[in-house]
Amino acid sequence: MSENQTTKLKKDDNQAVKKPTAKTIEKPKTCSSSKKAPVKKEKLNPGILNEMFQNAHIALQSINDLLPEVEDSSIKNELYYQQDLYDDFISRLSEFMDDNAVIRKDVSGMKKAMLWSAIKMKTLTGASNNKVADMMIKGATSGINELMRIKNHNDLHPTASLFLEELLKIENNSVESFKNYL
Repeated sequence: MSENQTTKLKKDDNQAVKKPTAKTIEKPKTCSSSKKAPVKKEKLNPGILNEMFQNAHIALQSINDLLPEVEDSSIKNELYYQQDLYDDFISRLSEFMDDNAVIRKDVSGMKKAMLWSAIKMKTLTGASNNKVADMMIKGATSGINELMRIKNHNDLHPTASLFLEELLKIENNSVESFKNYL
């Protein structure tokens, strides 16, 4: 990303969009120590944290695979904006997982290869704004469905619930943003 793109992204020619800033997730409160107190492991579900981690990683991987195919600056800037949101989310979730000794499980190489292949096939004849928006909306909707399954069928740790709600918000906002390109 160029220096200009890292300081300010443009959604379209008329409206400037500031680069997203890190949202703060409430960390577990410490008693009198200045050191972070890890959340009790029995209350955290590592599988759920990893599902959120993989969900965000798939979105980020999709964006990274799409960016080289996109020529239109308007939708490209939207992709950069989304990329920053997911990257920031993944960083903070990773830190939380590390602080609580939860081993991160990356998306499998096979799944990444299938995703890359699908994007290349769909953009073989060009990456029109409509086509890119359609792919991003379908991907985000799939992510939302998975997150809602987690939310509705699990008793989540409060911090995990905050992460889940934030990722749901990112993905819902992504759908709404890309609707403008259909």
